[in-house]
Amino acid sequence: MAAVLAEHLDHQIGEAVDDFGLITEAFGRWKNLRIVVLALLGLTAGLGIVGYAGQFYLLLFLMQTVKIDPFDFFVPTLFPSRAA
Repeated sequence: MAAVLAEHLDHQIGEAVDDFGLITEAFGRWKNLRIVVLALLGLTAGLGIVGYAGQFYLLLFLMQTVKIDPFDFFVPTLFPSRAA
């Protein structure tokens, strides 16, 4: 039983080493790594723009439609410990 388990673990370790070789081959080249970095930066920038726009439109909705005073909105947001 132990021999079968050891052989199975050895096989899994060998696969992990082979997978690591594939990773280093894929990201070890500047051409491939550049594409990954650009994709991650583009994704981060896109999420930041969408998040900021959502907060901006929420503020506009609260101020114009619900008629909340900006002071009532900004003070608890900027200074949560001073909110009553």
